[in-house]
Amino acid sequence: MKVDGSSASRKYLKPMARFLYERLPLAPSRRKALKDGVYRVMAPLIKNTQSYRYWQIERRDQATDAALRSRGGERHVALLPQHFDEIFEASSQRSAYYRPIRELPVTTSGFNVIAFYLPQFHAFPENDEWWGRGFTEWTNVSKSVPQFAGHLQPRLPGELGFYDLRVKDVLRRQQQLARLYGIHGFCFHHYWFAGKRLMEAPFNHVLADPSMELSFCLCWANENWTRRWDGAEHDVLISQEHSPEDDLAFIADILPALRDSRYIRIDGAALLIVYRVALLPDPHATAQRWRDYCRQQGVGEIHLIAAQTFGIRDPRDYGFDAAVEFPPHHIEPEEISSDQLVFNALFRGRIFRYADVVRHQRDAVAPDYKLYRCAFPSWDNSARKPGRGHVFHASSPAWFGEWLRNIAEGSRAESSVNAPMIFVNAWNEWGEGAHLEPDRRHGYAYLEALGDVLADHRLQNESPLVSVIIPLYNHARYIGDALASVFAQSYTNIEVIVVDDGSTDDSAAAVRRYGERNPDHPIEIVRKENGGSHTAIAKGVAHANGEFIAFLNSDDCYASSRIGRLLECMLHDGLELTFSGVDFIDEEGRPSAESEHEVVMSLREKLNASLEYPALVYACLDSNVAVSTGNFMLRRRLYDRLGGLAALKLCHDWDFLLRALAIAKVGCVAERLYSYRLHGANTFEQLRDDAISETDVVLGNFFQSLDLEQLQVLFEDHRYFRRFVRQHGYERFLPRNGSLARAWLMQDDEPA
Repeated sequence: MKVDGSSASRKYLKPMARFLYERLPLAPSRRKALKDGVYRVMAPLIKNTQSYRYWQIERRDQATDAALRSRGGERHVALLPQHFDEIFEASSQRSAYYRPIRELPVTTSGFNVIAFYLPQFHAFPENDEWWGRGFTEWTNVSKSVPQFAGHLQPRLPGELGFYDLRVKDVLRRQQQLARLYGIHGFCFHHYWFAGKRLMEAPFNHVLADPSMELSFCLCWANENWTRRWDGAEHDVLISQEHSPEDDLAFIADILPALRDSRYIRIDGAALLIVYRVALLPDPHATAQRWRDYCRQQGVGEIHLIAAQTFGIRDPRDYGFDAAVEFPPHHIEPEEISSDQLVFNALFRGRIFRYADVVRHQRDAVAPDYKLYRCAFPSWDNSARKPGRGHVFHASSPAWFGEWLRNIAEGSRAESSVNAPMIFVNAWNEWGEGAHLEPDRRHGYAYLEALGDVLADHRLQNESPLVSVIIPLYNHARYIGDALASVFAQSYTNIEVIVVDDGSTDDSAAAVRRYGERNPDHPIEIVRKENGGSHTAIAKGVAHANGEFIAFLNSDDCYASSRIGRLLECMLHDGLELTFSGVDFIDEEGRPSAESEHEVVMSLREKLNASLEYPALVYACLDSNVAVSTGNFMLRRRLYDRLGGLAALKLCHDWDFLLRALAIAKVGCVAERLYSYRLHGANTFEQLRDDAISETDVVLGNFFQSLDLEQLQVLFEDHRYFRRFVRQHGYERFLPRNGSLARAWLMQDDEPA
């Protein structure tokens, strides 16, 4: 008999060995020592078994704990008394990324998003026995504490509160929220142990109530349930007993769900996911039993999906039809634990950068088997494993949206007659920090990021209205050229709004004359008293009908492909604001001799140098690489969130750009699609006189507005950021001394 056993040996010998071990008449420490000795002696024979691997993990963890305790008094701990309030307020205060609930539902986009759903948010007898009366997942969630600077714990729920899934109204509201943001269905984790169901109440409510219309499917969590929250073989609370009889009993048990009209199907086949297919003694035989049984029972075909967990890759190795990613399984970017300011001297968790995961997944090569892609909005299981959690740090709605967009882009070629499927892990894994449900800090921001991806995919197949706003002041000579460049656009679904900001020359008449000569070019003219460019733009936005807005200075011009190109990038990349490269023209509209303008030469050098920075935010902090407000194209909602442009004479564009970078995804198209006119009357010539005072205001406001969460998302490498700040003389703008943000930025600092 093989040591790792046949089906029979696994079914009988392992439970028997566990039974005898637990009843040895020895003290726990002696019994543990005996087990360690057996595993060491038997290592050559059992080194490939799961039990041996888990024993190794346990031994490693014990050794780590001992080492940490021995040097705990020497380890640097960042927490200072003045940081207490700042740390614990972060989880309940609204962040800069906070988004309120949307008013209108996301329009169907062509993708079916399925969110994994955890039903362990209600009390039931087994949990009462194993963990204490009244235990639910909220017990772990609510007692979690931050382990390092910027660690967002505890995760506190938003509008749904600490809900109880025995209450049907909670399930109904969850479905309403999911539908509002374009989610197609929930994939319920299904806990079935040799005929015994656990946590079945929520799904039973859904199955029994056809008015809960959201689609659903099941994922069989077919591992043992243990005290370690990781499926380990030791400390088993309730075990699986995989066998041919068990296979048939399981599929018969879920037959009512498979027959339900709401059950999710792929090309007519009912979708069923198995969490750990490798635990099935003979997966091929199990798959065939299930297929035969479903055909016999009139269910038809089933679409079997293996979750990519614990080394599982190709579903064909198990007789399954497809695989689904289950991150963070099979994801392990570079660890950044050593770069953090740790509060807990005994912390032995692992910290990774969320953005690195997104980059890694973006570059993943598609396999030759059917694979459904999956993303998580964030991940942090510290609530379940205090001081030992794995944390994918510095996630943000924008990074989550980028991950989803990468998945969507790769899913478009799917040949199924159904809409391509995207999975999200998860709807409500609060104990693992992976939840789409709204929380107190971010509100509905992650749901909104998902909804934006779906909406933008739809808009890529449409032609959304773009409102072009031209603030006009004493540019009668140039406004005709500006208007002509707008109406020469290859993208034609535009409206043009000219706001005359109290011009004292013939500007308004020049606009009218242009309209008379070009009656097929509709222009809305709005007049107001002179108040500056920022007030003229605000007036134009108030009259705009498009959800995308482009500005244009009344003395500048667009390249003919500009609006179409920028809109394409915004929809494809999920940008809230974008701008292009810039050409400079003279009073007659001819290319300017840049060498004749000292300021222009300096700016061109900065524009070229900006390509060398690791992130756009550095280029924008170096200088206003967008050059002018007229070079902006943005979503109306961003303008509203930021409250418009600041009342600055010269730097309102730079200020708006930096404030946008602090809360949203901003991009730059390198092509020179904007022509900035150089002449004696434009504000560019006033740069030397006005820039210095307004620069301090803009940079001071930017840095002082950032909290630690934003700093860690924007500036991934705090050492690079510190060098950049020193090189540019920006140290005086950094967060105040004594703040946690300052402590994080200046950790392991060395004198310049």
